[in-house]
Amino acid sequence: MRVASCAIGLLRNTGIAAIAPLAFKGTTVLSPSSPSKVTQGTRVSLVAGDYFGMLDAEAHWREKLRAYAVDAVLVPPDSRIAGALRSEAPAWRVAYIDPRSVLLFPPAGPKRAPLPAVSKLLPEGADLELSRGFRLRRRGDLEAAKRALVAAQRNDPLQLFAYGELMFVASLQGDADALRHWIDVALVRYPRRWNPIWSFAEQAWGALGDCEAQRDALRKTRLGSPFVADELRDEIRSRIRTLDCRAVR
Repeated sequence: MRVASCAIGLLRNTGIAAIAPLAFKGTTVLSPSSPSKVTQGTRVSLVAGDYFGMLDAEAHWREKLRAYAVDAVLVPPDSRIAGALRSEAPAWRVAYIDPRSVLLFPPAGPKRAPLPAVSKLLPEGADLELSRGFRLRRRGDLEAAKRALVAAQRNDPLQLFAYGELMFVASLQGDADALRHWIDVALVRYPRRWNPIWSFAEQAWGALGDCEAQRDALRKTRLGSPFVADELRDEIRSRIRTLDCRAVR
């Protein structure tokens, strides 16, 4: 699981207990790569079942959050717990978000200080621009999102998720040429990330409604790599077989 370094930076300065996929001093963290072990935590002991149960917002997840005294959650933005916490009344507050991770704090209250703007806490750079672009894209301000994402890509040409977001913005703007451009640029800059790049491309072509290009992107995935999980390999092959482009012509 990938998370933003600047989200980690925000937490590092708080000394709070959190559910998150990385470990750093003063914060309780569970690493999915070693889910039975909590490292550098002083306040909470999580077991793997509870971590993944809370991540998926399974039964009694609220009670477990309270039991573990969790006061921050750093998870993928599309995870079930992220959506559940944002749907609470009152909702948990978003301190940071980008395509990789969302950092959530409990609702505001008399004992909780207001969240400062991320731009006040973090230096200008690729991560901050990526966050801006992601937020703007979700709000529908596509031109501003593109400017922020291009700035992220220029600040760090190896910022893989900036390319994925730029592809998606291009698809939302109906700009097939721009989508092809960002695919090509990503492959030149980051040839070792061939499969993630084509995964981004497949999703973007699907959003654009170009079924043939979507299927072509799926076919470009290198399934022979020993680093491709069997489940993913089977899923991609199944999608290639079942994607019927005749139905959308």
